[in-house]
Amino acid sequence: TGSGSWKIIFGTGTKLTVQKRESK
Repeated sequence: TGSGSWKIIFGTGTKLTVQKRESK
């Protein structure tokens, strides 16, 4: 579960970063 956990967190962080960049 640890691998999947970090994968979900990493994916969410990347998505947020992309959204932030697009917003700017």
